[in-house]
Amino acid sequence: MKTIKNISAIILALAAMTTFYSCREDEPEYTPAGKLDTEQVYFPSSNSASIVLSSRENSFEVSIARIKTDAATTVPLTVTGANGLYNVPASVAFAQGASTAVITITYDPDAVGFDNFTELKLSIGGDSYTTGYGFPEYVFTVGIPAPWMSLGDCTFTEDFLTTFYGTGNDPYMVEIQENQLQPGLFRLVNPFGEAYPYNDPGDWDASRDWYLEVHAEDPTAVYINVQETGMIWTNGMFSVGSKAGNFMAGGQTLEEVKASGYTGTYENGVITFPLGTMLIAMAEYNSGSLYTANTNGAFKIVMPGVVLADYSIAIAYAGTYMNTNNEVAGVLVQISAVGGDVETIRLAVVAGTDVEATIEEIKSGNIDSVEAPAKTGTVLVPFTAAPAAGSYTIVAVAYGDDKGQAAADATFQYTP
Repeated sequence: MKTIKNISAIILALAAMTTFYSCREDEPEYTPAGKLDTEQVYFPSSNSASIVLSSRENSFEVSIARIKTDAATTVPLTVTGANGLYNVPASVAFAQGASTAVITITYDPDAVGFDNFTELKLSIGGDSYTTGYGFPEYVFTVGIPAPWMSLGDCTFTEDFLTTFYGTGNDPYMVEIQENQLQPGLFRLVNPFGEAYPYNDPGDWDASRDWYLEVHAEDPTAVYINVQETGMIWTNGMFSVGSKAGNFMAGGQTLEEVKASGYTGTYENGVITFPLGTMLIAMAEYNSGSLYTANTNGAFKIVMPGVVLADYSIAIAYAGTYMNTNNEVAGVLVQISAVGGDVETIRLAVVAGTDVEATIEEIKSGNIDSVEAPAKTGTVLVPFTAAPAAGSYTIVAVAYGDDKGQAAADATFQYTP
């Protein structure tokens, strides 16, 4: 009973307080707000704070809403921040009975460019159209993101700096991206920044990202336009590229530079260029003139996940072998290194120094050659009977996966 009594006392006390409050004569009387007679136009909260555009389109839409819908009407709009890149209608038209409408904003993708995000502000033109129940302004960012997708880290071997400096051709890891609108167009991200093995802090411009774009849309005709690297040593910023890209900038076609042997190849996930077909310049050296690069033929981009087979071999001349009649029976060849993927080696000795022709002769079987196992050691290769004095060349072709993969050679002088 005590609990019930206490509850009753609380109820009576609250009733008394309510009565006392309601009887205060100085409390202002509540007056409801008048009904708004404007169009009550606003930007819905569902509009995104950031709009991502496509370089393949030229327009996008923005929704605008209103509360009063009994008549068709046109409401003025104002815009700030368009900077001539975006064409925004000066008004929005609502149909009778419609609570929403859209405006179409147009743009030129080439003028907007990539990664150039702009802040736009759209406003309902005048207080007589707005409402306290929605946003009278819509502020958002808009732009076209660069269409690059990261493929991961590639293995990059540069052969530009060797033109001017005694740097090594050390492979190192660099992020590589591919253009999703133009498959085969790659770019290395900051390849001559912190990742470059011979850079010290301060040797590159760290205020932005620097890219090395590589055109491999045609994998049989790869080229690199001459472009700045962001790396700055004692003679100004380095620029690099390929002879193919430079000649194309001068008006030649891709087929013309390909026919001249200036283009690289993209095969089995590896991009390479022929010896001496690349270029380098330093901004403050000889007025930025271009000089031949890839002088070691070492330039290489190995795509992420690609494991290169090792078909390398190394040979050396180890003397001539005489038979029991003291006649020349052959040449001793020292095989000093064999890659792990070499399955067998074929060797031949020819007069002269035409290595490339001899390699093809060995591969086609049009020349006598000796087969040797894929291991180091000394091999006897038959030599021309009673050879004349002069220059001779030993050519070795490493085989793997049922074809000749790599070659090595050694030249020697023979005196009877």
